[in-house]
Amino acid sequence: MANFLKTDFELEKSFESFYTGGTVQTSNDGSKIFCSCNDVVCVISVKTGEKLFSLKDDGDEITCFAVSPDGKTLVTATKALLMHSFDLESQTLKNRWKVAHKTPVLAMTIDASSTLLASGSSDTTVKVYDLDKQYYTHSFKGSEESVSLVQFHPSTSKMQLFSSSTNGKIRLWDLTTSKCVSIFEGHYSEVTSIIILTDGSTMVSSGRDKVFIIWDLGQRKQIKTVPVYECVESLCLLKKNQIIEKANMSEDNEYFISVGEQETLKVWTLPECRNVLMNKKPKKLKENDDTRNPSLYSKIYYCEATNELLTVTLDQNLVFYNLDTLKLSKQFIGHFDDVLDIQYFGTEEKYITIATNSEQIKVINTESGSAEVLHGHTGTVLSVSISTDGNYIASCSKDNTIRIWCVNEETGKFCCIAVGSGHTHDIGAICWSRTNSDYLITGSTDLTVKCWNLPELLIKSETIKLTAKWTQKLHDKDINSVAVAPNDKFIVSASQDKTAKVSKLKSGEQIGVLRGHKRGIWCVRFSPIDKCIVTASADSTIKLWALNNFTCVKTFEGHNNSVLKVEFLSKGMQLLSTGSDGLLKIWDIKNNECLTTIDGHEEKTWALAIKKTEDFMVTGGEDSTIKIWMDITEKLKLEEEEKVHSKMEAEQELQNLLQQKKYTKAIGLAIRLEQPFRALNMFKDLLMEEEALEKIDQIVKGLKEYQVESLLDFICDWNTNAKHSFASQTVLSIILKTRTPDELLGYPRIKEILEALLPYTERHFDRMNNLVQQTHFVNYTWESMKMSSIE
Repeated sequence: MANFLKTDFELEKSFESFYTGGTVQTSNDGSKIFCSCNDVVCVISVKTGEKLFSLKDDGDEITCFAVSPDGKTLVTATKALLMHSFDLESQTLKNRWKVAHKTPVLAMTIDASSTLLASGSSDTTVKVYDLDKQYYTHSFKGSEESVSLVQFHPSTSKMQLFSSSTNGKIRLWDLTTSKCVSIFEGHYSEVTSIIILTDGSTMVSSGRDKVFIIWDLGQRKQIKTVPVYECVESLCLLKKNQIIEKANMSEDNEYFISVGEQETLKVWTLPECRNVLMNKKPKKLKENDDTRNPSLYSKIYYCEATNELLTVTLDQNLVFYNLDTLKLSKQFIGHFDDVLDIQYFGTEEKYITIATNSEQIKVINTESGSAEVLHGHTGTVLSVSISTDGNYIASCSKDNTIRIWCVNEETGKFCCIAVGSGHTHDIGAICWSRTNSDYLITGSTDLTVKCWNLPELLIKSETIKLTAKWTQKLHDKDINSVAVAPNDKFIVSASQDKTAKVSKLKSGEQIGVLRGHKRGIWCVRFSPIDKCIVTASADSTIKLWALNNFTCVKTFEGHNNSVLKVEFLSKGMQLLSTGSDGLLKIWDIKNNECLTTIDGHEEKTWALAIKKTEDFMVTGGEDSTIKIWMDITEKLKLEEEEKVHSKMEAEQELQNLLQQKKYTKAIGLAIRLEQPFRALNMFKDLLMEEEALEKIDQIVKGLKEYQVESLLDFICDWNTNAKHSFASQTVLSIILKTRTPDELLGYPRIKEILEALLPYTERHFDRMNNLVQQTHFVNYTWESMKMSSIE
């Protein structure tokens, strides 16, 4: 049995939050994305979504940042009214200085020459700094409200800066004269984006007043106002060579893309400012609805490295669209929040389905990192479950409903095919039947368990309404977990009332109660092979119960805090548990002991799922991190066997070398095997031979530097025993004669070695001095005896 037990898991991949809202910017070549994440700036690869590195200084929350066009410098502004300048090549802090504003900076930008930095603040002022010398060169006052946008003219020959405040006015500042040369009035709400066309004399601005305005910068007047019937959040100017296939673009025109509250990419042509292409049909908005959809886009950028458009959503996701077709190509989740539940999905289990502290469900491809977000629930999704065949996702939410999802074969996208309602409170637990996809079990804070009949799941053309087959009130407090037996005959529900109750699946009739926990039970599972049930509780214990008489047969103690999740492992021979202390524990059921403890997360670990092959598991928790772990038990076992085999071969080789009296190779091999006393015996044997010092001298000269350092470590051990002092001091003397002081000082651990050698060497020296003195006394006594005998 022990041969099948798993003891070690290694972190293979993790998905961490890298964007919590605020500034997002792409690198000049479009290969990297810079995202603000609380007190750090994370740098993300556009191709893979992998976090390349992060920049952090004093731990204060970042309000905004800017990246220089040359890609060498990144400047952050914090709530502590400090600015930090980072070198992107070395990823180190260059400078820190205090901002010239009285309140936190809301907007920042760096000019095309990468020498000037402009900042706008809620104190209504705009400041311009010299990046090299870190002092402000201009201070512009005049805005009536908070400055929300600053932007330099793209041409370095024009020393001009645009700024906009929340009242919709755009100001043009001349850096040469340090004056406001024009005020562009036309918007009636906050200006969200400004683009300057390639001619340098035309500007397009957008706002939440649902219009574009085209401005003539030469005459500084409004040319045209274009109604767009949606709040526009961002604009992106397309270059001449960025041609979208479907738009049939003319090289004589200018084109730009907008995103807004209709969640649609729209391509516009200038000078007529006509919409020539959009990527999907706009959604009808509810009248008098002031709430903002969290999936709305807030920014749009062009990524030259992948020829994609990057859009940023209000719920901190990065969504990419192919520029040629305007079709969604991939999506990265910027922030997971609290991970409440997680399950493997798909026939090959390449995807993970995640319930976070939001209304959306995230489905992530574990290989590419790309994700799909499922919208439908109106309350926080608390739990998800995957059907036995791996094709369907069931979810439950605080909106008192359950939903069934599957992949549409025509579009390749997820769609909701069934909705069930009937619970009167939050639904916190859900589980599929095990032998087929015909039943769903749910548990709610309304104290009831429901069984849902699902015979019509094959109908995917429309969303069907589900009704409960039966409803039973089984508990006195919130139901946290439900599970179905492998043969689909029984279900078990666990509650905050400290009990778990076993019922029949078909009727809901209660047949047994599991009592014994001192606090609420967070998780319950059936064994895949035995007639037993495992429960995990807030009393820090895990209990194993016999299904035939509902008694506790084993209790596993080891967690210091609540046990939040438990799963069977190794065909029911082991348990895997997670706790509110972030630790993962692997248990041996037979011996009732904890085999391994893994430091998994920094906060409560709510989510745990194991692949059917049991070679991978995935965890998630309150630290907004998802970690995928790989079973390396067999790998470590093979490595250990290989080490033992290699050691046996080396031992045999060492014996052969000793018989052949090839001491140089033998001593080198003893050093490699870390056998100090085998090496000591060899030196002692050498000292018994003729011309011993010459032979030892040749051996020491033939050793490499790392071998000499290891030999000095051996001598430190030998030197502690007076019996070995002659051999150790002899070898040490030869090393000191054959190696120069500079060579010895180059050894990393030479200081520690000398500190270990000196005390015992002085002791041996004093002992030898005493011995010499005693020999002189013996000689004197002997001579005196001879003289007395003569007399």
